[in-house]
Amino acid sequence: MYGIVQLLIRYNFFILFLTLETTAVMLTFGGYNYHKTAVNTSALSWIGMLHAKRTKLEDYFKLEEVNQALVKENTDLKAQLKESYFNKTATYTFKEDTLNFRQKFQITSAKVINNTISRNQNYITLNRGTDDGIDLEMGVVSNKGVVGKVVNVSKNYARVLSMLNVKTRINARIVRSHYFGVLQWDGKSSQYVQLNEVPRYVDVKVGDIVETDGKSAIYPEGIPIGKITHVSLDKTIGNHQIQVKLFQDFANLGYCYVIKNLDQLQIQQVENTDALEVKITKELKLKRDILRKDSIRRDSLEKLAKSLKIKDTLKNNKPNE
Repeated sequence: MYGIVQLLIRYNFFILFLTLETTAVMLTFGGYNYHKTAVNTSALSWIGMLHAKRTKLEDYFKLEEVNQALVKENTDLKAQLKESYFNKTATYTFKEDTLNFRQKFQITSAKVINNTISRNQNYITLNRGTDDGIDLEMGVVSNKGVVGKVVNVSKNYARVLSMLNVKTRINARIVRSHYFGVLQWDGKSSQYVQLNEVPRYVDVKVGDIVETDGKSAIYPEGIPIGKITHVSLDKTIGNHQIQVKLFQDFANLGYCYVIKNLDQLQIQQVENTDALEVKITKELKLKRDILRKDSIRRDSLEKLAKSLKIKDTLKNNKPNE
């Protein structure tokens, strides 16, 4: 207490100055609107700046949540596109009637949690599984193009056969000419794939766009893949050798969309029925061949038996000398 008293005595003039100055400032800004407005404006600017900094900081930590919300919204919009529906009427008109369309594809967003690009057989892991409606043989695309197809799935995760995999085979067509071929990867650059089985008589030019042709139950028609950067002729088989630069940079793959063809089961049933008929036809033909061979063998044995029987009869009937 004694120390405080000594401090007040020592700095009494300075303390008196601060008290009088504070009182004067309060009277000035409290009694005059101009000064009061200036202080409030200045304070508001500083407070606003602090709030802006705080909001930016909060927004930074909310980027993941916002990004997921945007992906979901984008997925919903993609599902509403006309390409996700097909016309149920037999004849097509230029007038759109939503009653004549039904949904053909269902789209689910997914985040890439693992991805390789430096191997011959590259795979991608997504954070979606059977609980999210993901199943085998579903196509996977991004905003820029085709990514791959689901080859393994668990309750919460899916494994995707990447476009950058030497096992990948995708039906694709050249947009300008509509001629199609088979898209494959040679295991070299992660930016390029090869379009094979395009006949030499097809007009192919550098700069042509390549897309899915819709002849598969996995990918919708018209999904972009890439742009042709080189064309040459394979003289041994007479087809074009076409190099395609992918639109999607697989080294920068964050979110994908898994596409479910709602008619895929029906298509597979029809195709499996055709395959079963072919198999049954082959088996029947094989059995007929076997029966025919057995019949020929049996006839030969019967003829041989008759021949031996005749010989025995002649031998027995031969007179004794």
